[in-house]
Amino acid sequence: NPSDQADLHDLPLPPQLHKQLEKAKSLIQAIKKQDYILHFPYQSYQYVPRLIEEAARDPKVEEIKITLYRVASKSAVTSALLKALSKGKKVMAFIEAKARFDESSNLYWGEQLEKAGAKVVYSYPGIKDHTKLLLIRRRERKE
Repeated sequence: NPSDQADLHDLPLPPQLHKQLEKAKSLIQAIKKQDYILHFPYQSYQYVPRLIEEAARDPKVEEIKITLYRVASKSAVTSALLKALSKGKKVMAFIEAKARFDESSNLYWGEQLEKAGAKVVYSYPGIKDHTKLLLIRRRERKE
């Protein structure tokens, strides 16, 4: 069985940190200055919950919209979204209902977000959605 042969497997690669974002005190301020590209799973996913957490605390952030594909049972992303809701932010989540073995966790978190006041939309049965999007609406100046 090839899966039992260690010499046929690559060594595990830990997620790489982004040099500029690691130094940034504020991801929102860093993103205001320039665009960044992160490539998952090769780079650390920690920047996503960190950005949502920062947006939850930021009084200028009004709304967060996100697609949730495979939500962990203990999710930093959903914790940050719940914090945003508790701070009066609007949150909209599109949840993939067919997420390869994570369906129950996705449905659980969808229910928790709805109970906390988020607008939650679920994927259509039989149609798989693998998109990962995050939109943070932040008022920069009065109009």
